[in-house]
Amino acid sequence: MNNGKAKLVITHQVKDEGKEYLARIISYAKLLEVELVIRPDIIGNTRGTNPDGKKIYSLWDIYPHADFVTYPSLYEGFGNAFLETIYFKKPLLVNRYSIYQRDIEHLGFDVVTMETYINDDIVNQAIEVMSDQSRKRQMVDRNFSLGNKYFSFNILRQALKTILLSFEGN
Repeated sequence: MNNGKAKLVITHQVKDEGKEYLARIISYAKLLEVELVIRPDIIGNTRGTNPDGKKIYSLWDIYPHADFVTYPSLYEGFGNAFLETIYFKKPLLVNRYSIYQRDIEHLGFDVVTMETYINDDIVNQAIEVMSDQSRKRQMVDRNFSLGNKYFSFNILRQALKTILLSFEGN
């Protein structure tokens, strides 16, 4: 946040959410006087240039500049954005979509959660995290530690080794 003024940056194409959802976000941003930046045209999977020679950034170029990451999806896969946010030590808001509830929530990550819709309490929680540096540090450090514990390359390596060894005898 810059001087208390929020800026919402949308980095991805309208796909799963649909054009109606985007129209609602644009409408709310205007109503609440929140600067809205929608730039999926310059953000890709990897850095590079487009056919016109204009620079394409990756999400990894964007994360360091975020104050807070929202993850309001109603349905998702496992959640790469969740893990990326934790890796970059950013506080986040997560909608309690089914896979989050089943596979992630019970692990104890410290996040602001919502149930489909944002309410005043959720907004106040997000403001508290962004304005209290001690609270923010506590949140991101805990999440980073839990990310290492449950989702690190070492954990992946061990899981793959176990799977491959189980096939060895067959």
